Amino acid sequence: AMACAGCVVAGLVRPLSDRFRVQESLRNEGVEREIDLRRKAWFMDALAGCLPVREKEGTPFTASENEIQCETTAAVSPGQSGSPLRIRFQLQKESGDQIKLNYREGEGKPHLLAQWTATDAGFRYFNTKAQEMRRWPKEKADLEVLPSLIELHVKMPDASILVWPVATRNSAWIEAPTK
Repeated sequence: AMACAGCVVAGLVRPLSDRFRVQESLRNEGVEREIDLRRKAWFMDALAGCLPVREKEGTPFTASENEIQCETTAAVSPGQSGSPLRIRFQLQKESGDQIKLNYREGEGKPHLLAQWTATDAGFRYFNTKAQEMRRWPKEKADLEVLPSLIELHVKMPDASILVWPVATRNSAWIEAPTK
């Protein structure tokens, strides 16, 4: 009887162990997915709060394919008031296929916001006529002090593309394309 019970217990230990391993794996995957969604939402909220140009203070929004600098009113740090804060997002290519998205407030130290194994990454900007631009500002127009849309594109090794689109306050001025 003891030998039979030992065989039954031995037969059940393996499936139970596998079940617990699968549950832990699914839990970890859910946590990672939640972290990625929060990073994306935080990135989008910070950029969506960017302010337009104030002539006497210079241009608060400048951008290239690898870096964005702007003033934002989004609550980006705990205890931060609603006053404008200078922020910077910077894409950094590491050795191999690693691309990092760093974030910095004012002159503070950079913080890693996201990291991908990717072949390429860059920011793209669209004006009120839905025309793509590689740098901002290219030319200043009265209403185009901010791009209407900012996109972060990350090209993965499998040729898929991760896109984080952000509509700015200026997006209300997007004109429908005419033919």
